[in-house]
Amino acid sequence: LLANWISTELANKLHVAKLDINKSPISSEHLSKLIDNIIVGKISWKIAKQIFDEMFKTSIDPEILIAKMNISQISDMTIITQLCDEAIQEKYQATVEVKSGNIKAIDAIIGTVIRKSNGRENPKLVNDFITKKLHVKK
Repeated sequence: LLANWISTELANKLHVAKLDINKSPISSEHLSKLIDNIIVGKISWKIAKQIFDEMFKTSIDPEILIAKMNISQISDMTIITQLCDEAIQEKYQATVEVKSGNIKAIDAIIGTVIRKSNGRENPKLVNDFITKKLHVKK
């Protein structure tokens, strides 16, 4: 994962900024911390990209940015349950379609959860919860 970030994200940013890797505004320690936060589920890939962009601009530790920007991933099942239940109620027609076998309709429900959480939801937990709640067979 770390090698992937170095060879794609960091390399691209350095190229655009016309910087050598030795002049990178992101230290190896900070990049490693960012990756650790993805691995432990504190932030999603999408959130990590936002943090990475800010790290490149400011050289600030990702832990500080996550706290400052208040964008850590929501993994608390109480909150996930509430968000999903609200989305299922709001997207009644999609819920009926999912239960009738139209699995693609689940995307409308998941989209509502994403909107309600401002993109901070843990996507795996949301998908697993909705799939289980609506008895979707994978």
